[in-house]
Amino acid sequence: MFDAISPTYDLANRLLSFGFDASWRRRCIRALGVAPNQHVLDCAAGTGDMAATVCRKVSDIELTLLDPSDKMLKLARTKLSSFSQAQRHFVKGGAEALPFPSESFHRIMVAFGIRNFKQLDKGLAELFRVTKRGGRGAILEFTPDRKSLFQPFFRFYFSHIIQKAGAMISGDARAYTYLKTSIRDFPTSDKLCERLTRIGWNVKSCKKLTGGIVSLFVLEKI
Repeated sequence: MFDAISPTYDLANRLLSFGFDASWRRRCIRALGVAPNQHVLDCAAGTGDMAATVCRKVSDIELTLLDPSDKMLKLARTKLSSFSQAQRHFVKGGAEALPFPSESFHRIMVAFGIRNFKQLDKGLAELFRVTKRGGRGAILEFTPDRKSLFQPFFRFYFSHIIQKAGAMISGDARAYTYLKTSIRDFPTSDKLCERLTRIGWNVKSCKKLTGGIVSLFVLEKI
């Protein structure tokens, strides 16, 4: 599915989020606190938007981008080719069996990807495993709970606008039907915080962005 929508993925994100997706990523990177000479894992990296945001902010870093979609990773390679200051690795794979030694990364980040983990707890535990002690993680995700003022608008927009507009832009109605149902069936932010804590993460904060459309989780491995 993600291979199929990869050519229009960035365009659809910009249009359907009214451009807010770029500001959400910048906010996430600020909270992550990436510093020079750190090794950062971008899990479910997609076309590399998060990695590119890091490169614009911090120089002399090592980035590993992991994603199960060959075509998404190919686009990420092209997008990051202009950032010569960053060492980059592109790995095809899933979060549930990360092909990295324990405590490999200073920082880990996942933007709109944990909903796609086949086994959520296993993927979150793998991210914990590969993070160094004292390291930090950041997760951006759509969760089904948000401020009541925005809930009716959000429900209408996802049920009637995003499905049709996403299908028109990408030519793949299935992907945007999946987007709606995956958000509806995903744990609330409170439930997700509980699961993260059980795995071992210290949840430093959980913030709602843009009226609660997106949740930003900042994590620490103590």
